[in-house]
Amino acid sequence: MIYSLIPRFLDKSEHYFCEPVGIFARKPIESDQDIEFLYETDETQESDKAQEEQPQEEQTQKEQSKAESDDESAKEDKVQKEWQDQNLKDPYSEAARLIYDQILKEKGCSFTEGFDAKGNTYYDLGLCGETIGSEEKELSERLVFDRMSKNGKCYLYAVNGTEQDGQSTYLVEYYAVDLKTKSVIPSGKRSYAQTGSRKYQEATGEY
Repeated sequence: MIYSLIPRFLDKSEHYFCEPVGIFARKPIESDQDIEFLYETDETQESDKAQEEQPQEEQTQKEQSKAESDDESAKEDKVQKEWQDQNLKDPYSEAARLIYDQILKEKGCSFTEGFDAKGNTYYDLGLCGETIGSEEKELSERLVFDRMSKNGKCYLYAVNGTEQDGQSTYLVEYYAVDLKTKSVIPSGKRSYAQTGSRKYQEATGEY
């Protein structure tokens, strides 16, 4: 501890500080740095406290982020199990078939399963006529699984179309397959950044 020998009747310039070096002995403190802590303000103390609490807040945020990620994985696992319980061997394949049966078959598309270089499944739809902007184009199209919706209720699929010269690829349509009702909802999206139709937003929870 540091003791201040400050007679109240002295001028401030005459004040000095000592530290104990024995039972009765005291040694004057000459360095301003040694007594700086005596003038610490509440703001300084609050700042130090905030710096101590920051690592705890960062750890809490990391734990919350991991919990959210685990929750999304649990949702997808639950949905897949429900589909398997209904004697569906491959949930992704069954959802793709729903899109074909409810929409793509009427357009005259084919439906052939294939695998890309990474082993991911896609469905070859053959050559299809599409309106891109104001132009009519014949595109080689594929239906591919993209991901689970944010609310865990839908599988999301993209139809990508490539010009025959291979120079340009387009997002032709983006579908949501409701895993409970087995209904297919076209989003009307022509890019992944678009939000899609109102019905699509309500089904997927993505606004």
